[in-house]
Amino acid sequence: METAEHLHDWILQPLEPLQNELNIALRLLDNEGSEFLALVQPEVQGMETVRTPLETGLPWTLVLAITDTSVFDSDLAFRRTLIVSGIAILLIGFIGSIFLMARALAREMEAARLKSDFVAAVSHEFRTPLTSLRQFTELLVTDRMSNDADRQSCYRVLQHESGRLHRLVENLLDFAKMEADALQYHIEEADASHLAASVVKEFQQEAATHGYSVSLTLPEGELRIKADQEALSRAIWNLLDNAVKYSPDHKKIEVSVEEGSDYGVIRVKDQGLGIPVEEQERVFTRFSRGASSKQVSSKGTGLGLPMVRRIVEDHGGKIELQSEVGKGSTFSIFLPRAK
Repeated sequence: METAEHLHDWILQPLEPLQNELNIALRLLDNEGSEFLALVQPEVQGMETVRTPLETGLPWTLVLAITDTSVFDSDLAFRRTLIVSGIAILLIGFIGSIFLMARALAREMEAARLKSDFVAAVSHEFRTPLTSLRQFTELLVTDRMSNDADRQSCYRVLQHESGRLHRLVENLLDFAKMEADALQYHIEEADASHLAASVVKEFQQEAATHGYSVSLTLPEGELRIKADQEALSRAIWNLLDNAVKYSPDHKKIEVSVEEGSDYGVIRVKDQGLGIPVEEQERVFTRFSRGASSKQVSSKGTGLGLPMVRRIVEDHGGKIELQSEVGKGSTFSIFLPRAK
């Protein structure tokens, strides 16, 4: 009995504060299995651990019991929640990764498709003038033109088609420079009315062969702006060419130059197919072409309008589009006036 008391003083008494916090019960059994010392006598709830003398090296059997399993139940529930939350986060991350990969793949496929369409369109654009150049050159070389009038007609076709080919090459070169931010402008003060008039005059010669007419309305006096005349002329030409392509039935194009307080405005208006609202921003994206291009079987490169926007914005201006399906489109270039 004295031994049991000493054990209680040396071993069990220091554990009594922990018993209240951890809800445990400790018992020692002698070799016959009789209990001779206990910290408490709990009502065991199914969780009891037994260690024999062979396992502990002590002369007694040690029995540890749990008096309240709610602590472990809550801990188990917490761990289960953590595991489920972790799995959910991993699953969401996995699904998100798949979604992002699918979006990236779709964009790559769309870009590849647009580039493929662009190559096909450029090939067609080159083939058309080259075919004419070869045919009429052959007629001249083989001397199949019977008189000077026919030869002059051939020369005009050659001039027209070579000019068309030259503009196509220049557009592609300028586009490549724009993509590399290497296009340099020669900005100088110019008269917007004179600039627009010269472009319209040159374009009218080509448009007339297809039955189109281009009218021009100018303000009184000069409208001074700062511009790279070559680049801005190409932008206006692209708008005129675009108007002709998408106006198969209404062959009148209107160009006007207007004065604003801070801006000079150059407008190109057609009465063609028009552009749906949902496509009006997309037509300024490279390689992109509106649904109306299929209606008129147009084989453009999809670079014209993106180049126009880039040129205008590089001049410190902006371009606006007003369009209604079946009633035509109006493109307005706003350029800062020269101080």
